Amino acid sequence: RARGPGASPAPFEQPRPPSAVPDRAAMAEERLQLLSSADTDDPPTLRNFVEYVETGDSRDRDPARRESSSTRIARRKLLRATGICVVFMIIEVIGGYLAGSLAIMTDAAHLLSDISGFLVSLFALYLAERKATVSFSFGFKRAEILGAILSVMII
Repeated sequence: RARGPGASPAPFEQPRPPSAVPDRAAMAEERLQLLSSADTDDPPTLRNFVEYVETGDSRDRDPARRESSSTRIARRKLLRATGICVVFMIIEVIGGYLAGSLAIMTDAAHLLSDISGFLVSLFALYLAERKATVSFSFGFKRAEILGAILSVMII
């Protein structure tokens, strides 16, 4: 059956009154104005990243979205793992130097690669919490996926 502008609705469909039909062009224009009026096209800064790592919040984070409990738990676990690796890396560098052992110092370098993988994951969590911009109207949620891939490749 032909469905055109003048066709009657199917028996199971209720016709909508003209006021209930959303004006998509107006909605898109309003969203574009909101996105372009905000200062969200600024690139991520180290200061905001450090603020996010310390508190779970930053200036360029989307205020409408609260940090989920899974993100908070992941951030804390990554911070703990990074801290433990840094402590062991320092101990291995000092111990390897004092013992004259290249093997121990090489293991410290391996820990450095683990730390860099953890930091990539932390940065991906930070990016995923950023506000949407004109260029990235759905936000940076995909950064978690790309960060996970890069982190696994590094580790």
